Amino acid sequence: MTNRDLIISYLDEIIPNPRCELNYSKDYELLIATMLSAQTKDKRVNEVTSVLFRKYDLNSLKTASVEDIKSIIKPVGTYNKKAHNVIEIAKRLDGYVPNDRDFLESLPGVGRKTANVVLATLYDEPYIAVDTHVKRVSNRLKICKSDDVFKIENALYKYFKGANFNRLHHQLVLFGRHYCKAIPDCTNCKLQSICKKKIWIKFHIFLVVCLCIHNINCFYMCSCVIFINNIICYRVTFRFICFNISNSSIIR
Repeated sequence: MTNRDLIISYLDEIIPNPRCELNYSKDYELLIATMLSAQTKDKRVNEVTSVLFRKYDLNSLKTASVEDIKSIIKPVGTYNKKAHNVIEIAKRLDGYVPNDRDFLESLPGVGRKTANVVLATLYDEPYIAVDTHVKRVSNRLKICKSDDVFKIENALYKYFKGANFNRLHHQLVLFGRHYCKAIPDCTNCKLQSICKKKIWIKFHIFLVVCLCIHNINCFYMCSCVIFINNIICYRVTFRFICFNISNSSIIR
């Protein structure tokens, strides 16, 4: 079985019925909720949109007070700017959300990721939205090492050529959000054989132990291991070491 097939098989096993976790009942609600979800967890967005969409429909949002919108969506990140975006998006929509990428990306607060989510969810278009979770999973599974979301998206299309991108999009997001987290529990993961994170996790645990017991010899050993790790892990760990050195008595 190829790595591609292994990933798809495992995602089908643990996420057999993938769906968008943002709550919505109308097309414009999904668009606005997705815009609000930037740098904010879906759970928090669902909390504020339950209030927002109960109080306003599309027409009333067009004339809503920006201060009232701010007070409702305050729990989400950058709520001041997003409040203005909500009203401007409502004004730009002519009663529905069109299947038009150019139009969607011309809306305030709507970029490629948001457009991909909306088009894939509402119109079943074959798009993959690259968010923090998808980026992390793609890197760990050695699909794409770039930080450029557009390059990652294209790499995913190429790697999973022939797959159901709409379904895969939701699976990758949910896998990164609930399984392959920033600090993951890899114990039962069936992708360990192709994941570059597993070795790094063992090393990170070793490093933490060394820092805790202030064993200078082990510290030098860790430095050697850092050197042979990939450059991304190196940068993260270097900052971690510097922080601990400045806040401990490891070097006297």
